[in-house]
Amino acid sequence: MYGDTFISLDVVFTPVVPEAAALKTAVRLLPADAKFVDRLLGTNPPYAARDGSCPSLVYKSTTLADAVSAAADDGVDPSGPEANAVLYSDRQTNYGSSTVYNGQVRTLSLSIGGHNLGYKAKTPTC
Repeated sequence: MYGDTFISLDVVFTPVVPEAAALKTAVRLLPADAKFVDRLLGTNPPYAARDGSCPSLVYKSTTLADAVSAAADDGVDPSGPEANAVLYSDRQTNYGSSTVYNGQVRTLSLSIGGHNLGYKAKTPTC
């Protein structure tokens, strides 16, 4: 959290919800002018103990860009003017997603910044 602005937030749905419901929640938590920009399917890094995947969605907004700019002016590195919503069918672990994504969402991870691209990766890392 920076001042009264969240930099990251996790939402856990119990019971799990369809992707469309999770994305409605994500949009309600973002500034009103947030617009969807991109969606990529992320995977666990090669060193992970198990296979896993997670959709990564990026949103942009002028309101968000202004808040990020204010944080950067104060010396905080908020990782860019976008918001990133990552969906997990179960949960996130130290090694990525605990499962392969199946269209149902238990955990929504919402943060400031674009896709979490690993070193030299073309797809996001869970």
